[in-house]
Amino acid sequence: DLAILIGGECPCGRTLPRHSRILGRADDMLKVKGVIVFPKQIEEAIMRVEGASENYQIVKVKKGPLTELRVRVEPTSERFQAEGLEGLAEQVAEEIYAMLSVRVEAEAVPPGSLPRSEGKAKRVVEG
Repeated sequence: DLAILIGGECPCGRTLPRHSRILGRADDMLKVKGVIVFPKQIEEAIMRVEGASENYQIVKVKKGPLTELRVRVEPTSERFQAEGLEGLAEQVAEEIYAMLSVRVEAEAVPPGSLPRSEGKAKRVVEG
């Protein structure tokens, strides 16, 4: 697990070392064009987009020594009925860039088209 040490005394008075919330697992870390990115950060960006559902997939694509990301995201059923897929991919790509300064190729796909799994969802796949 990855976290950051927090200096200083705890407001409760304890003086033991403290750390931030868990940022992610070292195994989940992705390096994209020199920037360290965690899947959780991409999820947070997607969830900020109105009408994006929690069903998404991150595709790692190796281009020589570099890794590029493609993000596939399903709209909520309400957004799909009202607007279809129009504009969702652009909004997701813009939000990810705004939060992480990493450009990704985003694709909006119809609801139910991304694979579902029992238990923990497999969000990152090789492309």
